[in-house]
Amino acid sequence: MAKVINDQTIWAYTDLLLDEMGPTLDDGVAEEGLSLSSQWRTAPLWGLAMTQRVNRKASFLQDGRARPLEEAVIWHAGEATNT
Repeated sequence: MAKVINDQTIWAYTDLLLDEMGPTLDDGVAEEGLSLSSQWRTAPLWGLAMTQRVNRKASFLQDGRARPLEEAVIWHAGEATNT
């Protein structure tokens, strides 16, 4: 299996950063000393195009509160407000 993925470029489609999501997505859960409860790490988006075809019950956002994907976009606030 390893030979199949050698020398392959993987496009993660994520910045892997902690993003300030604003008060509407503040879930009250924080990594002590590492984040605020309104900060979430950007999840990789690889395979996203097939997600709902493979799993019709797929949900989005870090806590799964958004269905469909468009709802996840609408929930964003904080740093995403001006983009």
